[in-house]
Amino acid sequence: MKTDENNTSVSKRLLLFPGVSLSYLELSCQDKICYSHPEDKKTLVLQYCAAGHMDWQMTDGTHLYLGAKDYAVYTMGDCAHSQVRLPNGFFRGFLLFFQEEILAKNPLPVLSESGVDTQQLFRKFSRSDLPVSFTGSEDSEAIFRYFYSESAPSAYQRLKALETILYLQSLPLKEKNRMSEYQTRQVEIVRAVHARLLEDLSKRYTIEELAKEYLMNPTTLKSVFKKVYGLSLAAHMKEHRMEQAAKLLCETDYSISEIAHAVGYDSQSKFASAFEKEFHCLPTVYRKNGGVWKE
Repeated sequence: MKTDENNTSVSKRLLLFPGVSLSYLELSCQDKICYSHPEDKKTLVLQYCAAGHMDWQMTDGTHLYLGAKDYAVYTMGDCAHSQVRLPNGFFRGFLLFFQEEILAKNPLPVLSESGVDTQQLFRKFSRSDLPVSFTGSEDSEAIFRYFYSESAPSAYQRLKALETILYLQSLPLKEKNRMSEYQTRQVEIVRAVHARLLEDLSKRYTIEELAKEYLMNPTTLKSVFKKVYGLSLAAHMKEHRMEQAAKLLCETDYSISEIAHAVGYDSQSKFASAFEKEFHCLPTVYRKNGGVWKE
């Protein structure tokens, strides 16, 4: 694996067949990551998210939102000049590369013998509006999860790559099969809402209050927030509240009551109950032990 200053780890491309290769990708960053490389419309990419969440603004301004088990299809031209944000700070997944010109000269074994023309894959997606992302399903997960099997030999990965091609060729490109894409303005509003919520964790806001202040429909606000951050607004903020509470328990002498108020709980008992559900111990025990890891 190769790591850069953005805590980006990319494995070397594993050649599965001439024209088909595999790389694993791990990202860890609180800021945006910028990419710039030569445009290559002849290389089709399938990107799979195994864990984490990604907001990728592609060259044409389109946003791809990937959560666990979701996947996207695009060309190396679509991401030639792009920016990645990680709402939850990390992403782990893999990339499958299909090079059209090499595959045209090197028919894939088994598929070509069965009369499958891999060029259909490029013709199909050249007619679609790339880039495009899809919500993971039982069918897709039955294929993609095995790329991460520690015991899987390279021969098994090669078989899964062939299965991926067959799956993509049969995949309907109807709008209902795609993940919803949100306009840049809506994403910007949700990010502003998120920043506002983190300014002071002692304050709580209702969806209706935020929607009114930021001039967005409440249902749309909830939907876009979950797509961008991977969790509902309430669940996402609870994670932040608990993380801050754990930090205050270890790094300050504040009373439990003061910490409860600092992270938005008027009741010390409700705070203690929420903390115990998250860390599997009471705040007093957590502080006494100098911090314990969540199970």
